[in-house]
Amino acid sequence: MSERLDGQVTLVAGAASGIGKGIARRFVAEGGCCAVVDVQDEPGLEFARELGPKMTADTHTEVAVEDDVAAAIDLAVERFGRLDCVVNNVGILGAVGSRADDPTAGYRGRLVGC
Repeated sequence: MSERLDGQVTLVAGAASGIGKGIARRFVAEGGCCAVVDVQDEPGLEFARELGPKMTADTHTEVAVEDDVAAAIDLAVERFGRLDCVVNNVGILGAVGSRADDPTAGYRGRLVGC
């Protein structure tokens, strides 16, 4: 097992399946800890159990809902004591342009799937 990411904590949104699952799996394989969040609750929980104590998946997260994102961040910090990286591996349709130019309004309610 590699230790390149030893002590690093990431949150991966959309990690219950597909690319997000691969990202989270690799992060843990490299020695990091990972909070898996998704709208697919049971697959996320099963995946976290599979990878053991360096993973957690205790919250349903709809990235188009600001309170859900805040809860996901809190989950990572509460479980692992810090947060170093966030991977937003979900699809949102509708907002165009820089996220800095449209902080939340263009993203609300536009999740198309994980």
